[in-house]
Amino acid sequence: MTLGELSRYYKAMPPKRSSPTPSFEHTYRQADGYKIGTPYGILSVSQDGRQVVFRLWDDVRQSIHNKALFSYYQALIKRGITKVNCDHLELPGLDRSIDLHRGKARLDIVYFDKGRIVEVELKTHREVGIDRTRLQLTEMVPHCQNLIIAVPRQDTENMNEVLVIIGLEKQVTVDAYDLYENESEEGET
Repeated sequence: MTLGELSRYYKAMPPKRSSPTPSFEHTYRQADGYKIGTPYGILSVSQDGRQVVFRLWDDVRQSIHNKALFSYYQALIKRGITKVNCDHLELPGLDRSIDLHRGKARLDIVYFDKGRIVEVELKTHREVGIDRTRLQLTEMVPHCQNLIIAVPRQDTENMNEVLVIIGLEKQVTVDAYDLYENESEEGET
C-alpha cells in the first residue's frame, strides 16, 4: 500500500469518538418518540420513556371466547373474588399457583369462592353441541368438585339438554356468560 492509499484509507475511516460513551439516561431519552411496528400493531415510547403504548392494527380482533372469558373474569373481580386463575389471558392479579389442569383437559377459569373451589369451562355458541365439548366435560368431571359450563344465554337450554344426554346433568352446572358481559359494559359507562 502506498503512502497516498494509506492516507485515503485513514481519512475514509470514521473518526474516533471524542466524548465518552453516552450514558444510559442519554440513550434512554433518545428513545422518546421511538416506534416499533409488529405484525399486530405498533409500540410507541413517549414522555421520556414513561409512557409505552401498544396500538393494535384495525384488522386484529379478539376472539369471542377470549372476550367472554375476560368479561367473566371481570364479573368475578366485581363480586370480590380475588383468588382466580384464567387460561388464555395475561392479566395482573391472576393466581398462577391455582392449577387449571383436570385430567388431560385444561379449564378456562378456576377460582375460590368462600373457601370453595369453582372450575369453569367456557364454550361459545359454536362449541355447545360439538363432540369435543362432550369429550372435554367427560374428561373433567371426575377431577372437578364444582364444574360450571358457561355458555351464551341463548344456549343454556341446549347445553342442559346435552348434559342430560351425556349423563352429566347432576355433576355440571350451566351458567350464561353473556350476563356478565352486559354487567361489565354497564360498569364502564
